[in-house]
Amino acid sequence: MLHNIQRVKNMYKVDVKRAEFIGSLISKIRDFIDLLEKNDPQYHAVSELVRHYGKELTSIIVVANALISYQLSSRGEEYWSALSKWFIDRREKIKDINNIIENHIMFLKITNYNRMGLKHKIKRLQVFYNSSLAKNLVNSPLKFCNQLDKLVYMISKILKTDPTAKTVVFAGKMYYYFCLTCKAEISGEIPIPVDRRNSFLAITSCIVGCKNNTSTCVKELMTPKNREIVIEAWKIVSEKANIPLYKLDSFTWLLTGMIRQLKEPIKIYRTICSKYNYCREELREILKELIHCRGKY
Repeated sequence: MLHNIQRVKNMYKVDVKRAEFIGSLISKIRDFIDLLEKNDPQYHAVSELVRHYGKELTSIIVVANALISYQLSSRGEEYWSALSKWFIDRREKIKDINNIIENHIMFLKITNYNRMGLKHKIKRLQVFYNSSLAKNLVNSPLKFCNQLDKLVYMISKILKTDPTAKTVVFAGKMYYYFCLTCKAEISGEIPIPVDRRNSFLAITSCIVGCKNNTSTCVKELMTPKNREIVIEAWKIVSEKANIPLYKLDSFTWLLTGMIRQLKEPIKIYRTICSKYNYCREELREILKELIHCRGKY
């Protein structure tokens, strides 16, 4: 095992000084990350569910849906908004977990968002909704707000998978949004989801080296044997910025999408300035550094 870890670290190495530098820049725009969270369509979807369903049933809908949020046929923002509307439109008929399971599975079958892996996703929903964790959440929906790490660990045990698996960690992130909506006290360190975007940004920002083309490196970093490298890199950034990883993920998610679409820092800056009315020079600086290595590979 030690030999394997050493081999991986030789293949992909975290540039600690660079990660600390990026973190120090991000620390100057913490207020922007707060702004992004509150404007995230996924946050709004969770907020609407809480408003119409209350805390108890929303807590399990949010966690369950995060566990099947992969290989979607649409953007995640659109998917979560559609799910929220689906349940809100049926709220008069939904009273307990059994109703939730039936309607969640119906959502998967009737809509076109989950055409890939449908049977496996339905199985995941059934395993989670029938677990003791789901029942505990209904009885005490804010129980894990101050121990997000424990929630992620328990989910991984239920699904018999690694606690760093993307959808498991994402469930912790979406539960964080639920806690944020409910104005609960929040704590507990969880990894950043190692998805395509966070792996891509780790390379373009130069905090993880890449000895191949970017596309190949992104795919390799997302594999179970390599994702610890991405987690380690963003953890260093997080600690230097004094921002929890579950908050940092909102920032990296938005920025990566804009980098791919707009490419140039000045275009990204102007878009953010116009859309969010956030026009500080510190933002312009961090945007430049986040794509510093983009043309290198």
